[in-house]
Amino acid sequence: MYSELEFSERSGSLLESCESELERVVARKFLGAGIHLERGPRTLVGRPDFRVSATNILIFAHGCYWHRHRCSAGSRTPKSDVLYWTGRFARQVERDSFVLAQLRCGGWEVCVVWECEVDALDPKRVMDSRSASVSVALANTGNRHAYANQ
Repeated sequence: MYSELEFSERSGSLLESCESELERVVARKFLGAGIHLERGPRTLVGRPDFRVSATNILIFAHGCYWHRHRCSAGSRTPKSDVLYWTGRFARQVERDSFVLAQLRCGGWEVCVVWECEVDALDPKRVMDSRSASVSVALANTGNRHAYANQ
């Protein structure tokens, strides 16, 4: 366990190392719930965004547009050069599926947090799921694909 000063220093360092605003929001949610995160091991396939300290849980913070979530942002495709974008998005979805499968085969539990649902993220429920085959329900909603282990 960390002292308050150590926790503050570690969380500040973690937040500074985040590459996107979405990653910062996800990190703040977990840190605010008292769950210690560290940057995901960069040697792993897919370069996970975070690892829950002292566990085998990896967290990806996915933007809906680039990772093609099943929400309105994920279903938009640019009007110009549709063939290019359709292929690019298809490769991204295929790569994401491959990465998740490889990590799970390697013994990691993987959680995907989607950009459109980050406001309702309940880190304690993510930690309670602990099973790669279970989707965790969003707090106070009936939506079951926010932290889907897809």
